[in-house]
Amino acid sequence: VKTAVMARQIAREVREATGYRFIYKRCRETSATTRTFIFFCAQLSGEETKQRLVEDPKKQRMRMKMDRFACNGWLRVAFTNDDATIARIRITHHHVHEPYTDINLGIKEKSLIQELKHLAPSKVTRALQIWDKILAENPDNEFTEKQVYHEW
Repeated sequence: VKTAVMARQIAREVREATGYRFIYKRCRETSATTRTFIFFCAQLSGEETKQRLVEDPKKQRMRMKMDRFACNGWLRVAFTNDDATIARIRITHHHVHEPYTDINLGIKEKSLIQELKHLAPSKVTRALQIWDKILAENPDNEFTEKQVYHEW
């Protein structure tokens, strides 16, 4: 567990240094004593997730997709003997491209969710009502209903 936490911390540090975000893909036991955590560039073409549309047409929005690149961006972090203090780091990134753009919920939206989630059920019965309020205040946002539900 310590090595997994450290591998994710290294991926965050690489993002701070390079502007490229690396997403966890898998962990491989490369030998009896070595564990390798593998991450891919968030903008690597072929690794994107398929978007699902919401059934209600009023809530369907055209979302801008992040540009994808054939950058062959991979980050491998290997630890030996579950020692989280020493890591072998290998970064592969063949092509320079624009840095990752973060589309996480903003402070305003998070505080609204925190404020509304403590109200009585008669006033706010579901996370959907919070989502509707966010849409009413900012219809052009890039957030998803799933992000709001997760924060709720």
